Amino acid sequence: MEGDIGVTSIEVPVGSACNYAIAENWNLLETIYSVQNNVRLYPVPLYVNGESIVSVNGISELGVEVEEGQVVKIAKINDLASYGLVMQYNSNITDVLLDNGNYTFKASSHHKENMIETFAYKTQVVHVSESGTLLNQIGIPNIDNVYSLKVSGNLNGTDILAIRKMTNLKFLDMEDANIVDGGTSYYQDYVTSNNAIGDYFFKEKENFVRIILPKTITEIKSHAFDGCKNMITITVPTSVTSVGSDAFYGCSGLTSVTILCSTVGSWFNGMMSIKEVVFGEGVTSISNSAFNGCSGLTSVTIPNGVISIGRYAFDGCSGLASVTIPSSVTSIDDASFRNCTALTSVNIHDIAAWCNIRFYGSNSNPLHYAHHLFLNGEVIKDLVIPNSVTSIGSSAFCDCCDLTSVTIPNSVISIGSGAFKGCSGLAFVTIPNSVTSIGAQAFQDCSLTSVNIHDIAAWCNIRFSQQDSNPLYYAHHLYLNGEEIKDLVIPNSITSIGKYTFYKCSGLMAVTIPNSVTSIGYDAFNGCSGLTSMTIGNSVKSIETSAFYDCSSMTSVTLLCPTVGSWFNGMTSIKEIIFGEGVTSIGERVFQDCNDLASVTSLNTTPPEIQSNTFSEETYTKATLKVPVGCQTIYWLHPYWENFSKIEEIDTSGIDDIIANEDKDAIEQIYTIDGKPTDVMQRGLNIIRMKDGTTKKVWVK
Repeated sequence: MEGDIGVTSIEVPVGSACNYAIAENWNLLETIYSVQNNVRLYPVPLYVNGESIVSVNGISELGVEVEEGQVVKIAKINDLASYGLVMQYNSNITDVLLDNGNYTFKASSHHKENMIETFAYKTQVVHVSESGTLLNQIGIPNIDNVYSLKVSGNLNGTDILAIRKMTNLKFLDMEDANIVDGGTSYYQDYVTSNNAIGDYFFKEKENFVRIILPKTITEIKSHAFDGCKNMITITVPTSVTSVGSDAFYGCSGLTSVTILCSTVGSWFNGMMSIKEVVFGEGVTSISNSAFNGCSGLTSVTIPNGVISIGRYAFDGCSGLASVTIPSSVTSIDDASFRNCTALTSVNIHDIAAWCNIRFYGSNSNPLHYAHHLFLNGEVIKDLVIPNSVTSIGSSAFCDCCDLTSVTIPNSVISIGSGAFKGCSGLAFVTIPNSVTSIGAQAFQDCSLTSVNIHDIAAWCNIRFSQQDSNPLYYAHHLYLNGEEIKDLVIPNSITSIGKYTFYKCSGLMAVTIPNSVTSIGYDAFNGCSGLTSMTIGNSVKSIETSAFYDCSSMTSVTLLCPTVGSWFNGMTSIKEIIFGEGVTSIGERVFQDCNDLASVTSLNTTPPEIQSNTFSEETYTKATLKVPVGCQTIYWLHPYWENFSKIEEIDTSGIDDIIANEDKDAIEQIYTIDGKPTDVMQRGLNIIRMKDGTTKKVWVK
């Protein structure tokens, strides 16, 4: 059987599968089975060390053979006291048996996953009232007969040396003992100190299986258990405040760890053998790199009371498939669950608490790998944020691909960076009026096609952190109370339109910006490919770079502001420009790339100042410049306006001729330039929305 035998499974006679499963070399096979009535039976082996303390389906020797998936019952028999230890596939089920009397699981086709191993020995109980007398009470001739020892009282170096000489000792219960100064050295020149498991205390005690440490110790020093390669489980008491370097170095058989002290340090860093970690109720923090590289861990339940999870705490736990995060956790540091490639789900108990967790970086969030978020065991699809939440933290729902809808209440003020990043199933979201900021990449890589808002003014005032943070980076349709916005009229309560506010909102067709607005931010209308017309009020003083970039359908622009900058440079689709009577200056290269311009209208009786390259040579040649009646000569004489080969006067005393002939019944709504609905035309520029969906501009003198 030694070496590569080229097989992974074997059929054996009925009744012998458990023998094969625990036999040396045969137990290395992946699958062992017998066949009865054409049904495969798989072994649930029972490996007994010492006394029999459990039965498997009522059998207390060898084990049983069952079908895959059949429920197997492990029952307590005889006296399973605290010195007993029962393991099922590297999980310590002793406490479950002590509490319930039985434990059940479903049988696997792999015998290693079914293995039940027990350790139980007759326990010798000794109380050491005077330190240094343990050996006297046991007797030198009996040292080799001690398999399980429960010791209380005061233990010094002499007593520890006596324990080290017990070569067959498997179980050591020191819970009610005190470690004190004095006695001889227990290892080389090392001596005991009060309430401490000293340096090299039990170094290379390969016979140890389980140790229960004194409940009074405050310190476990370096290399204390170095080389205890057969120790399966250990409990760190509540009283411990520090653990030295390499305290558990070489404990290659350690599979189950219970930690009761408040702060969990990086004591088990890199120990791939650990399959199970049990945290006590008193744990409040899990420190940096606590279980870094513990690839054998498959699940972790973090108790309520833990406040913080440190950097790299579970980094590299590649076998970790599920984790439960309690509502007490307020921070999860950077890369806490990095490289947990098997982590498919995270279970939480409170959405409000989850929203308030502070995540430190994209790889810190469990959801970086776990795409399924559970609330008390049930996967979350329709997420309703409770109204006690004021902010949704960074990465809170990152990569949560099960989410299909999100309801954000009016209590929420901010949405953090990456909050819903990677929620590939999220197609629709409503942003309440209360939200004032949305962080970078908040909705990146979602399936978001639409965003619903309740107030345009509130939306304009939202602060977007970066380009990818804007929901409209992916959602090209903006809704107001459930109705898609096509003709956008900015209310006159708005003084500035922030960056990215309507980024890539391709459903927009027309926009009216009132006189109250003084600035338009970076990329504010970038990518609004359906936008055909734009009116900019007379108070706008600055428009940042790319505010109207890639507005590929823009054909008509009306500008009422005194100074016009290079805001529309490169927009080749523009065919008509109207300058209001208040426009006094137009900068260099503002419309130099707008080669399709057919009509340029200036309503100012005094020609605005322009430059030779304000328009392209093609525009000067092909476009018609329209000016008020009586102003043709003054424009023709003015520098650079004279470059227009065609200048004609228009009558601005009434409604434009094109509109005058319209059937009034075809008009749906009239707006003033500041966005107010009105029933009659006002002096100056009016915006008319027709019933056929088009928008037209009317100038009344």
